[in-house]
Amino acid sequence: MSSYQTRTDFQLISPVPRLSHIIIEEVTPSVDGGRYPAKRIAGEPCVVEADIFRDGHQVLRAAVKWRRKRDEVFDEAPMAPFDNDRWRGEFIPTDNTRYVFTIEAWTDLFASWLADFTKKVNAARPVASDILEGIALVEKMFSSAKGADRESLERLLARLRKTSDGPTALASISEAEISAVTERVGERFGLTRFEPNLELVVDREKARYGTWYEMFVRSQGREPGKPGTFHDAERRLPELRDLGFDVVYLAPIHPIGHTNRKGPGNSLN
Repeated sequence: MSSYQTRTDFQLISPVPRLSHIIIEEVTPSVDGGRYPAKRIAGEPCVVEADIFRDGHQVLRAAVKWRRKRDEVFDEAPMAPFDNDRWRGEFIPTDNTRYVFTIEAWTDLFASWLADFTKKVNAARPVASDILEGIALVEKMFSSAKGADRESLERLLARLRKTSDGPTALASISEAEISAVTERVGERFGLTRFEPNLELVVDREKARYGTWYEMFVRSQGREPGKPGTFHDAERRLPELRDLGFDVVYLAPIHPIGHTNRKGPGNSLN
């Protein structure tokens, strides 16, 4: 190719993946960083913790999501911060099966705006433009809200559009009902999920302390020289229960073959 020719067989370069502002790490329960499943008991709370943080001073939200491994849809429970950047949530696995769980975190744009708005109101700063910004955020939530949540946001919008006074607007926004609605229907901006999913083996309660008895069925015979049967083994179950055993398991049982078959007393004929 001469110096006057243009090279057209260039290689397309994959775009650099977008980096999230939110970090989720040190998730528990996990074994060896998720290489092996953790274990819990069916019907008992599984407490999930993680370090969750981001740059800036925006307000974070987080939730633990879980499902049975064979299912497709996740259930969800909120997480809350309790120590520095450490967050905690929990769910109750009800079935004796294998579960998967993960954590999602996002920025709450409305709560972040409200935190700054509250500071300005308390400092007696002009807030007319801030109220307009808040109205825009509420309108966006209103467009996707339904039922009672939609009605609550509609009433809030009506009050905010009638005032430019900071304390009046703040009083309307700070109602407990409004806080619950905005947290429920607000946009999950910058949603980040912890990957990969972590696994959880959920056992019955007796897996925690159960005592096992290994039984050889052939040894349960009641007549000399006659091997035991399943009925003979069944008769021993009350005795084993009274001795304190919780689980009986049988040694492997294989059919008797024909090649090089032995007779009574291991005789070769």
